[in-house]
Amino acid sequence: VLVAISLIFVLLEKSITARRYRVAITVLITLLLIIVAIAHGSELADTAISILNKRSDSTAGRMYLYDESIRLVFDESPVFGLGIKYTSLLTNDAPLGSHSTWVGFLYKTGILGFLLYLSVFVLVIIKLAKVSTLTKPVKRYFVLCAILFMAYLAIEDLDGVAWACITWFSIVAVLISPA
Repeated sequence: VLVAISLIFVLLEKSITARRYRVAITVLITLLLIIVAIAHGSELADTAISILNKRSDSTAGRMYLYDESIRLVFDESPVFGLGIKYTSLLTNDAPLGSHSTWVGFLYKTGILGFLLYLSVFVLVIIKLAKVSTLTKPVKRYFVLCAILFMAYLAIEDLDGVAWACITWFSIVAVLISPA
């Protein structure tokens, strides 16, 4: 407590340098965090553990949905897909093809729709790589972002209307822009 009070007086001094000000603030915040951790340490630890345990079966459930969705589409209609989502046999509440945009497109539209959707992303990446007004580092950055976005779609379902609109108009803007 005395250290904190001393630091507050140091901070209120008019002739303090910027470096000393940052050090004093850092020490003050660290002391505050230590006091909170000591006073509520077990509660904070219990809360953190409960948050981490809530999602423990999430990955296994997603993997089962991916496997079941892909297996079902290739068994029943590999070219055109199955359209509207059925409910998973295991979970009874998770629609097949959910939690992955790529698996969802394969499930709903089959190989044909999946390849068309994939080709749009490939065209965007090619277009980004050819834009002449951008420097090489900027091109690499945009291409990397597009590839990372494609990877993100493997684990997240971009099924909402708003996200579909954002994706569509972003892709159109890139494809019709001059360059």
